[in-house]
Amino acid sequence: MVRFMLVCAACLIFAPVRPVFAQADRARQTIVPAADDDATSKAYALKACPKLRDEMKDPASFTLLQLVAITRTDKDPAKKSVFRGCIHYVASNSFGGREQAWGAYYVDRKEQLNVFGGEPGNSSLNCMSLHKRETSVDVTADAVSFLRAK
Repeated sequence: MVRFMLVCAACLIFAPVRPVFAQADRARQTIVPAADDDATSKAYALKACPKLRDEMKDPASFTLLQLVAITRTDKDPAKKSVFRGCIHYVASNSFGGREQAWGAYYVDRKEQLNVFGGEPGNSSLNCMSLHKRETSVDVTADAVSFLRAK
């Protein structure tokens, strides 16, 4: 009986060693988006700002505070990356006051850009938390110069 317990204890101790090391090796791998993904993500972000500004009641009051482009790479390199982002801005409301809000954009499967503005004070738009296989790039400086040129 004692011999059986020692064998079982040894099995429990040494059996899960390989999967644990395999998981640790996978956890150390970092996801680096391809250079063309970075350029595409930045291009979508720069297209999203004027589109959101044009949807405002007073487009001249639109002031960009921050623009973050987010790219999600798939496990399978043959599949396309997913692009989305967050737009922090200040704009005039219906009463003439100015309010800060977070807007967002995403690119759907048909590669069409969808932009929506957020409600001021609405924290349900959780666009700054990154999920697995996502990387973010702040493109605010490029977007400000891009908006000035338009």
